[in-house]
Amino acid sequence: MRNRVRIFSLLAAFALLAAIAVLAVPGTAQAKAGKTTKAPVELKSGKKYKSYDITGDGKADNLKIKYVTAEKSSTGEAYAKVYVNGKKKATFKMLKGGFIYLIAPTSKNVFLMVDSYGFGFNSVNLYSWKSGKFRSAYKNSLGENELDHIGTYKLSKKELSMLVVVGKHQNFINIETHDPGFIVKYKIKKGKVTLKSRYAKIRDDYECIATAQYAWQMSSSPKENDEKGPSLVGGGTYKVLRMYISKTGKPSFELESEDGKKGWVTYDMYTEYEKPLLY
Repeated sequence: MRNRVRIFSLLAAFALLAAIAVLAVPGTAQAKAGKTTKAPVELKSGKKYKSYDITGDGKADNLKIKYVTAEKSSTGEAYAKVYVNGKKKATFKMLKGGFIYLIAPTSKNVFLMVDSYGFGFNSVNLYSWKSGKFRSAYKNSLGENELDHIGTYKLSKKELSMLVVVGKHQNFINIETHDPGFIVKYKIKKGKVTLKSRYAKIRDDYECIATAQYAWQMSSSPKENDEKGPSLVGGGTYKVLRMYISKTGKPSFELESEDGKKGWVTYDMYTEYEKPLLY
C-alpha cells in the first residue's frame, strides 16, 4: 500500500514538473489578449490603462497620457505625451487643446483618436501602432480647410462612422441653429482606416436647409457639372440630402426642392463665381 502511495506521489510530482517546464518555454503559455471597446474611451491625463493591446503582440500594454495645456507650454500650443510600457512613444500637438480617445473595435485593431481644437475648427486624426511607433492609420480624404472631422458617430468591428462639418463653405448653407452634420463612413481592416463611401448622409437628428442666392441650373450628378438637373429658384429653400466627396476632397451637395425635384450643386458650380451659390 505504501509503495502504491509513493508511486502515485512520484507520478504527481513528475506531472507538476512537466507543467512548469511547459509554461517556462516561451510561446507555450497563452498570451493575455487586450480588451475591446464599443465606444471611444477618453484617456485621462496621468491615468494608466492596462487592458488594451497597443503594440499588437497579443498582450495587454501599459498606456498613459500626459496633457500639457497651451498656457503651460513654452510654444503656446497644447500637446500630449503618450507613454507605452513606461516609455514615451509619441507627442501629439493639439493647438489650443483637445483630447485623446482609445478606439478598439477588435483586439487587433486599436487606434488613438487625437481630437484637437483651435482657431475656430476641430481636427481629428487616427493613429495605430506599427514598427515600434504610432503612425497615421488613415489618409485624410477630405480636402484641407473644406471639411473637418469633429468626432466619432458610430463604431463597429469593421466600420467607423465619423461626423463631419463643412468648413469654409458654411456660408453656402443656411442651417439656422445647427452646423451640418454629415456622416462619413470608413472601413477598418488590419490597423488601417479607409474611406468606405464617397457619399455622406445628413445625421438623422439634423435638418439641413439651403437657400439659393440666385437662379441656377443644378447638375444630375455630383461628378460633373452637366446642368441637366432641375433649376434653382433664387430665394427658394432646398433640403440638403447628401454630400459627395471628390477624389480631391471637394464637396458637392444633393438638394431636394419642395416639390420633390433633386439635383446636385457641384463644387465647380459655386467656385466659378466670386459670389456663393448658397448661403
